[in-house]
Amino acid sequence: MKDIFYYTLLDNQIDQLVDPLELMHTIKQVLIQDTEAPLRSSIERHGSWYAAMVAGGLGYFSTKLVGVYPENPKRGLPLVRAVLALFDAITGDPLLLAEAGAATGWRTAAGTLVALEALSVSEINTLGLIGAGFQARYHARAIMKLYHPKRILVYDMDREKVSSFLEEFPMASESSLDRVLKDSDLLVTATTSIEPVVKGDLLRKNTVVASIGAPRPVRELDEAVKRRASCLLVDTLVGALAETDDAKGFKKVVDLRMVLRNEDRCTPGDVKVYKSVGTALFDHAIAIYLYEKLEKSMYF
Repeated sequence: MKDIFYYTLLDNQIDQLVDPLELMHTIKQVLIQDTEAPLRSSIERHGSWYAAMVAGGLGYFSTKLVGVYPENPKRGLPLVRAVLALFDAITGDPLLLAEAGAATGWRTAAGTLVALEALSVSEINTLGLIGAGFQARYHARAIMKLYHPKRILVYDMDREKVSSFLEEFPMASESSLDRVLKDSDLLVTATTSIEPVVKGDLLRKNTVVASIGAPRPVRELDEAVKRRASCLLVDTLVGALAETDDAKGFKKVVDLRMVLRNEDRCTPGDVKVYKSVGTALFDHAIAIYLYEKLEKSMYF
């Protein structure tokens, strides 16, 4: 029997491989082309949550197996643990097996860059971050790569997270919640709050909000945001409507892939809002991106 070779990657190796601007291109390819990602299948046991996220297209199948384990932080382990696999759609050959921490961080942040481009965001002077954890770090890296903001403001109730963030991003400065809301051109929220942290009445005109918080019961957007924005751009229409209350109350909710295909448009009010709940299509994109980049590096 022929040996089957496949790549294996750890999070630190993925961090070294990914260029978020290159990854944007693959995400757009996946969203525009004939790809499919059914709703994730999940199960809960002993307080933990576990799900399978599958996708197919561009000659590949992919699967991300992800779990949330509330007891882990007490033992010094990550709250979320996941693995990502890529397969040849014709032969079934396994092509890639990767830790999915860094992959999830990069694919979510690069997806936000695609959404910002779709919302015609061309310049960012002040980046505001509400939440200084995992997603905030990847978004800061990706946004700095594309937009080069002049300053970064960060707020988090956990001062240790803020201190750690500032060590990685010396140009950033800690700020109050109200100041972040009032002064940001782009506001990225990545929290687990069940009460809205984005107060629409405090946002300046033309503020762009990227809400990357977890699905229900997390709430990040108040009703004033929804009135001012009018239209909400989402990474997945079916997923957003099913999984988050942040998608309720907008006059219109538009799927990102429909905008990229020129099949719909999101015309906002005086603020622009993008909501991400997570889609297997983004996982599919980064799995393809990593595999094809490794293949090129081997032969050229």
